[in-house]
Amino acid sequence: MTLMVIGSGFGCTGTMSTKLALEELGFGPCRHMLEVMQRPDQRHIGPPWQPHCSFLDVPVPDTRFPRSDPRDEFWAHFGGEPA
Repeated sequence: MTLMVIGSGFGCTGTMSTKLALEELGFGPCRHMLEVMQRPDQRHIGPPWQPHCSFLDVPVPDTRFPRSDPRDEFWAHFGGEPA
């Protein structure tokens, strides 16, 4: 299994609903901040990736940040940046 999506959002914006929907559709396991707060060993965000990859059962990436979207590349997915 490979890491497919990292989604982030502010609290009370549907993050738990999104997590549950993705898991229902078979895209689990999904990780939610609520789980992070309950597991102190999982609170470190960023490299080293070992705790996160172990939790998700995916290989550890060989780059510091495995994916980033430059601004223009991000907005290209939506037909261009809004005016």
